[in-house]
Amino acid sequence: MITLGLEESLRVKPSKGTRIACLSGVIWVTREGDPRDFILAHGEAVEVDSGVTMVTALEPTVISIAKRDRISWTRRIVNALQALAASTSARQTGADVTNGLDVLGRHG
Repeated sequence: MITLGLEESLRVKPSKGTRIACLSGVIWVTREGDPRDFILAHGEAVEVDSGVTMVTALEPTVISIAKRDRISWTRRIVNALQALAASTSARQTGADVTNGLDVLGRHG
């Protein structure tokens, strides 16, 4: 977590999949080469790729910056099919299928 005072700015050099989240307060996010600007309030986030990004607090603010852990669509499909197969097999044997449903929920 990063705390920014009123009108304090932070220069970020993100990589693909970097997520900037406003945990409290209000921030202005602008990125080099991108005509769009983002105003984020408490609970909102934006994902940015490469390119210098400026984050400015419009009021005292707490933010988080993290690289988002992305799971490829292929991996998601494989995980879902494995969970479905496990739950189908468990139903046929009368076992508890809760674990299979949890796996689907986490990756969905």
